[in-house]
Parts: sequence; structure tokens; C-alpha cells
Amino acid sequence: MDCTAVAFGSRLQERSTSWQVARRRLLSRLAEYAFIAPALGLLAAIILFPILTALYLSFHNVRLVPPAQAFMGFATAFNRLENYAEVLANPDFLVAFGNTTAFTLVTVVGSLALGLAFALMLDSAIKGRSLWRILMLTPWVVAPVVAGSTWRWMFETRYGVFNALIRTIIPSAPPVLWLADPTMALVSVSATNVWLRTPFMMVMLLAGLQAIPPEEYEAAAVDGASAWQRFRFITIPHLSFVILVATLLEGIWTFKHFDIVQVMTGGGPGRATELLSTLIYKTSFEFFRFGPAAAMGMLVTAALTVVAVCYVRLLRSRD
Repeated sequence: MDCTAVAFGSRLQERSTSWQVARRRLLSRLAEYAFIAPALGLLAAIILFPILTALYLSFHNVRLVPPAQAFMGFATAFNRLENYAEVLANPDFLVAFGNTTAFTLVTVVGSLALGLAFALMLDSAIKGRSLWRILMLTPWVVAPVVAGSTWRWMFETRYGVFNALIRTIIPSAPPVLWLADPTMALVSVSATNVWLRTPFMMVMLLAGLQAIPPEEYEAAAVDGASAWQRFRFITIPHLSFVILVATLLEGIWTFKHFDIVQVMTGGGPGRATELLSTLIYKTSFEFFRFGPAAAMGMLVTAALTVVAVCYVRLLRSRD
């Protein structure tokens, strides 16, 4: 009888101890969530709420209500997928998609090529390497609006720097319509964005170069490998993952770019530099067609989400 009572008491004590441990864990977990609750609330207000609002507007026909008592409201009517059908049938959307794709490809390829060249230069034993790093990182700290305004002045037809240089070399040369010609305008804004985005590529690739063991280059040099062979069979394989990650990130950021084009050309001349971001802006805030603008925004978000998922899976597979 005493043994049974002792066993029963020990089981009660074990259960009480386990319950206390579980209670402490629960309180610790609740405390952790309580600490991050303000940050989660802020993220929800900044990110989740606008996305849900845009999703709601994309399925509705939104119009501005005439002002009454100094209040401007909205009237909505559910229209299912009419906004998406209108957007996909809109030739301006297709033109903007083509311009955005070309703008993204030029930016990614150009910044990758220049970033790799500058990273190789900074990774070598050159004099004044610290000064060169500062100079090459300068575009990264310049605000896009400031960069766009500066380059717009440099591309100016009559008083711009580039046409002045051309007239210095060839006095009889006609002025180049950098931002007025439909073909040159897209090239000009793309070149400006390449200048702005090259430092990011350079930093990423330089970090990858400095992670390559120098013993591999030494062994290849002993075996008689040329500089091109060392670059091809050692540098590129080691940088392949860094190049892929940097390309995906740069592609995502460039595809939704707005500042440079809006400041330099506003999407003109005509629709020559119209990007999806500038088209969404005009549709929403100039023509007040919030439904189609939201539908365009959701299509862009869906496309970039697919790329972002591929990026995350790539990182996980690497880990």
C-alpha cells in the first residue's frame, strides 16, 4: 500500500514538473512573439495592407466620387476579371512590357560585364586600390532622382556634355537627339541605369573573387595555364553561383524600376521608354483608372514572385 502511494505521488510530481516546463516554454514563446509583434504589425501595415488593397482594386471598377463636403471618396463595383482582360488586350501594356524587358536585359548584362571587369581590377595588385574602390562605389550612394537629373542634363541636345564632346572631336557633326529619338532614348536611360547599378554587381563579384583560394591560381600558373585559361577554368566556375544570385536580384529590382525613366523621359518620346512602372503610375494618378492600374501591378507582382521563389529555392539548394 505504501509502495503504491509512493508511486502515485511520484507520478503526480512528474506530471506537475512536466506541466510547469510546458508552461514556461509557452510563456517564453508568447514573450518572443510579443517582442516581435510591433515589427510584424509595421510590416503588415507597410507591405501586406497595400498588396491586399491593390488585389481588391484589381477586381473592381473604381471611380472617383464627385466631392461632397470637401471629401473625395471612391465608388467601386465588382467586375471579376474585366480589368485583367482589358490590361492584357491593351497595346500600351504590351509595349511597356517589351520596353521593360529590354531595359532589364541591358541593365543586367551591362552592369554584370562592367562589374566583373572592375571587380577583377580591384582584386589585382593595383596602386591606389582604396581610392579606386571609393570612386567606383560613388554611383551607388547617389539618389536615383539626382542621377537621373544629372544624366538628363548631360544628354541635353544643345548644351549637354556628350554633344559638346562630339562637337569638339567633329565640329560639323549634327547634334545627337539622345532623349528625343525613340531608339536612342531607351539606350540612354538604360546606360544611365547601368552606371547606377554597376557598383552592386562589382561588390558581389569582388566578394566572390576574394573567396577563391589563391593556391588554385598558383597551381594553374605552375602547370603553364594562361591568364585566359585561369579565368575560364577557375574564376568563372567559382563565380557562377554569385553571378546567378546577383543576376536574379538585379533583374527583380530593375524590372520594377521607376525613378530614372520618370525623371529623364517620363516614358517618352511617345511610348519609347514607357516601362510597366511608369504606365501603372500614369494609369492610376493621371487617368485615375485605379482598377486597371491595380491589375497591372498584380501581374507584375505575380511575375516577380515567381522569380523570387526561384531565387529562394536556389539559395536553399546551395545551403
